[in-house]
Amino acid sequence: MRRRGLFKYFSLIGLAYVVATLGAGLTSYLTTLKLSNTANLMLSSGVGLVTAMTLGAIDLAKGKEEPAPAPPDPYRGYPPPDPYRGYPSPDPYRGYQPPPQRRGPEPRRRSKVGITVTALVLLVLCAGGGYGLTSGVTWAVDKVSDLVTPSWLNKTKDPGVERLANPVSSTSGPLTVTVQSVHVNDKVTMVDVKAVNTGNDTLRLTTFKAATLTTADATFEADPNAGASSITAPPGGTPGFGKVVFDGVLKPGAAEVTLTFTNIFGGFGPPQTIAVKIPIT
Repeated sequence: MRRRGLFKYFSLIGLAYVVATLGAGLTSYLTTLKLSNTANLMLSSGVGLVTAMTLGAIDLAKGKEEPAPAPPDPYRGYPPPDPYRGYPSPDPYRGYQPPPQRRGPEPRRRSKVGITVTALVLLVLCAGGGYGLTSGVTWAVDKVSDLVTPSWLNKTKDPGVERLANPVSSTSGPLTVTVQSVHVNDKVTMVDVKAVNTGNDTLRLTTFKAATLTTADATFEADPNAGASSITAPPGGTPGFGKVVFDGVLKPGAAEVTLTFTNIFGGFGPPQTIAVKIPIT
């Protein structure tokens, strides 16, 4: 393989890597969208088919070789031979000799140093380009995800840090509410709640305009779109779970906050409200 063919070969390999990386990144992004199973299957299959066809085309291009030049005619420039006798044999009396066989040009030897340098350069380009491409695809996917993801879902994209000192509970009638986790990012405060109902009727704790998180100097309201719109506590002690998302960030100095549910529905005479004091680190 000539040097030019070697460079073309490795260039096509690098292009195949770029196509495969883009296809994998696009497929990974599509699976994060909240689409139906049918839509996800069709989109992923379409991306995979286009990637496979592109890789096939690259492989075909990689297999094409430039035709070798025709060997030189050793008899070029000499009189044509007799069609019946060919070239005459040497005549010892006339000193005639058949035309000498002209040798073609010596094939150029490939420089091992040149091939090694070319391979190293292509390796560095592919490695650096692969890292840059992966970083670029990741950055682009994150930006596109931020643009197409609704704002109420972007609030909880960052899991935040744990601020709960220890799990705490509060009981009102048959209902016991336990705070299991309090995560805070730079936009919201997320509270994981467990509700246990020992009564005979299902109880439901709503969050819209009914769940608040109170600190020493502020009160945060729940966003039912970003978190749970309600928490259902079945009868008989089966626990119900929900993540309540509050618009607001707990300050570093907050030592204690209070979670309050003011609307509890279900059965006859359910508790009207329930509050849990939460120790914060």
